[in-house]
Amino acid sequence: FFIQPQSLLRRWLPFNRIVSDKKNSGDTKTSGAVLKITPWLSVHANKSDSFIPADPAINLHGEYLPNPQGKGEDYGFTVQLFQRKLSIRANQFRVVTFNDRSGNSSTLATRAVKMDVFDGQPSRIFSLDARARQWLQATQGLSGSALDAAVAQEIKMDPAVLSLLQTSVNFGGLPIAEGQDALSKGREVEIHYNPTSYWTVKANLTQNETVQAAIAQDLLDYLAERMPVWTTLVDRETRALWYTSSYNGAQTPQAYLPGNVNTPLGIAQQTVGKSLPQIRKYRANLSTNFYLGASPSRSSCGR
Repeated sequence: FFIQPQSLLRRWLPFNRIVSDKKNSGDTKTSGAVLKITPWLSVHANKSDSFIPADPAINLHGEYLPNPQGKGEDYGFTVQLFQRKLSIRANQFRVVTFNDRSGNSSTLATRAVKMDVFDGQPSRIFSLDARARQWLQATQGLSGSALDAAVAQEIKMDPAVLSLLQTSVNFGGLPIAEGQDALSKGREVEIHYNPTSYWTVKANLTQNETVQAAIAQDLLDYLAERMPVWTTLVDRETRALWYTSSYNGAQTPQAYLPGNVNTPLGIAQQTVGKSLPQIRKYRANLSTNFYLGASPSRSSCGR
């Protein structure tokens, strides 16, 4: 028989809205030094440890995510020649970003959780918590808190974690996200040349490479833990394997998982240790300014 997904959602999922008092805080540390070796040569070095305050969020195991963090260092030298008319600054940098939530891991996590938690969409009426609730009601006549506990036990999830994920997906709880790491490194050269008091030339050359350092391990762990459950659990009402069952004519869990999670995850894993193609590796800029007469007006041409 057919059940409207939204009414099924309201009936089957306990309302448990979470108001979190979790606060994100941290320290930012920056240090640097400049050493003037000669009147025309100086060297510099900088180091930083920072964080980006982010809204509280949980991962697929119901754990709070730490703030995104960055650790950076750069060093180089500056040369000034021809009575300071020519200045050349060379710098090399390295920045490691931890727990970045804006990557593929967060997107894939919000898709993976739909295998276990029904979000009210007809195309995902196969979600395991809703189906288990249906077959436990039909075969054992359970209801209320006893049914909630039986569902968690049936689908082999911690009741507290299941409640957090259900609240996140359906009732405005803490969002689900996953952090991943990245490494950015490169070199840059800046040239400033003032051949006369009314003519300035500026040039900038940059080499920048961003490497995908790691996909969220928590996402990989979640899939490894859940796959044996998903592929072996039997619907007590239909006596059919849940993983290959179609409910109300919708797609099966077996059809949903590869296209929405496994395939894009495999592609993302192949980028680990490789440069991200969307980040331009080389950049060059050239500009020049001419100051005309004593007036502040000027004409310029660039790049």
